[in-house]
Amino acid sequence: MKKPRELKIKEIETNFLNMIKSTIEEVEKYKDKSEREKLELLAFSILVNIDGEGGNLPAWILAPDPHKDDKEYNKKNGNNWYPENYKSKVNGDISGSLHNGFHILILSALDVTTPRGGKDEFEDI
Repeated sequence: MKKPRELKIKEIETNFLNMIKSTIEEVEKYKDKSEREKLELLAFSILVNIDGEGGNLPAWILAPDPHKDDKEYNKKNGNNWYPENYKSKVNGDISGSLHNGFHILILSALDVTTPRGGKDEFEDI
C-alpha cells in the first residue's frame, strides 16, 4: 500500500475537470428540462462544488487575480478595480489553464483530434 501524500497539481486539476465533466453528463440526463433549466442546473451544480458542498471535492479558493497593471490603469481612468492577489501564495493553484484542460478532456472523451494544421480552433477565444 502506498503512503498517503498531498495531491500533485495535475491530479488536482484532473479531479476538478472530471467533476465538471461528470456534472455535464448528469445534467444531460434531464430530458424533461428546457435548455435554460439545464444550463442553470449546470451552473448551480458547479458553484455547489466550488463551495465544497458537492461531496467529493473540498471548497475552492476563488478570488480575482487582475493583471498587476490594472489597479493603476483603472485609477488613472477613474474606475474601480479588483483587489490584487498575484503576490499571494496559494498551494495547489490550478487556475490559468482550466479551459485548455477541459477542452482536451472533452476532445479525448469524444475521440476528436485537433483540426488540420494542428491549431486548436478555440485557441484564440
